[in-house]
Amino acid sequence: MYVSGIGKGAKRAFRISVIDQDGWNKRNLNIRGYTLLGAEWATCECGDSDEATTSGQGCMDVSGPTPGTAADFVTNVEDRVFYGFDRYDLAPESRAVLEKQAAWLLKYPEREAEVAGYCDVRGTVEYNDKLGQRRADAARDYLTSLGVHAGRLSTISYGKRITLVPGHTEEIYAQNRVAITSINYLNAHKVPL
Repeated sequence: MYVSGIGKGAKRAFRISVIDQDGWNKRNLNIRGYTLLGAEWATCECGDSDEATTSGQGCMDVSGPTPGTAADFVTNVEDRVFYGFDRYDLAPESRAVLEKQAAWLLKYPEREAEVAGYCDVRGTVEYNDKLGQRRADAARDYLTSLGVHAGRLSTISYGKRITLVPGHTEEIYAQNRVAITSINYLNAHKVPL
């Protein structure tokens, strides 16, 4: 199981899905997270209730993600590459991340991936849809140049239609100029390898 996004601050309850090693939603998990001196602590209970609990009964091992899962990919590889303003070329840092992604995808040939391109909120919807697609295509093309079978990769552009980080500062704009690689389990059997 992989838990992300437990932030710093007071008590906050989260409802997440537990995904097994094949990517199927097995059950829901209610979790109440606490941050204390920079460390994340959690008590949890498995079940179908919408109400978070601190009983601690039925907790699962949260020591790390199962190898070959989407959680493993996000935790151990990095799932995103960043772009400059109005750019879709890959910086050296982005190439390094994509090289790690390619190595992971080559290690787990039964997995497919979708590369989604995003933009900041400046510019027209139409322009940003095209720019987001160019960003996704650039990441996909580099992955295929590293040996990942093109049939295992799909792309989509969200342009500025989906804002990953809300706000209107240069730092926030930079966080939204990204291509994110997501692992897909549903159609992996279609790819002849």
